[in-house]
Amino acid sequence: MKGFEDAEGKFVQPYTTIEGLFHRATGASPYALPESWLKAKTSLNLSLPMNLSTTNDIIGGNQGSPLIDRDANVVGPDLWTAIFSPWAAITATTRAKNRAVAVDSRALLEGLRKV
Repeated sequence: MKGFEDAEGKFVQPYTTIEGLFHRATGASPYALPESWLKAKTSLNLSLPMNLSTTNDIIGGNQGSPLIDRDANVVGPDLWTAIFSPWAAITATTRAKNRAVAVDSRALLEGLRKV
């Protein structure tokens, strides 16, 4: 797991949390949460990791592939590559910024159980 610096130079932590999901919710697309999530908020463990960024070397077509930790546990599915990642396939100068983004399986289970 590793965070990164965004386009404005701000450091982005490697994890987001379920609580952060609600902080970003504006009620308008693309940050509108379904009513089921809004109703379940008080029962959710808001401190659970939601998404995470890694230095895995992935490129388009890997979305949905399992992210496995060093002990062969499933961490969660890869979702997409971060904004800098497509350039890593072309040039080695951006390898330091290459990131894959995955959903943490703990958040998936929390949603399935409580939402």
